[in-house]
Amino acid sequence: AGFDVSEVLGATEGTLRLAQAGALDLGRAADIASNVLTGFRLEVSETARVVDVLAASANMSNTDVSQLGEAMKFVAPVASGMGVELETATAAVGALSDAGLQAS
Repeated sequence: AGFDVSEVLGATEGTLRLAQAGALDLGRAADIASNVLTGFRLEVSETARVVDVLAASANMSNTDVSQLGEAMKFVAPVASGMGVELETATAAVGALSDAGLQAS
């Protein structure tokens, strides 16, 4: 995702937690985390925040981390461009998931 070595090391713990929370392999978790970070123009230091928000949404709505990751590929850049915070956009995706609109 274009991260340098120090950024990869800084994101590793959060990525491992996302993999565990979503029952994903590490590569998929890293892809989801990096897509959300990049889409929202967040620093790698925000990885823990991204992981916490995705895991919470997956636990509170009719979706899972993988489906959230798929949706956020599309939502994150648009939401960020409109000034919508990560938490708000993720809650909206969770609400759409509850209505049966999951992933892409």
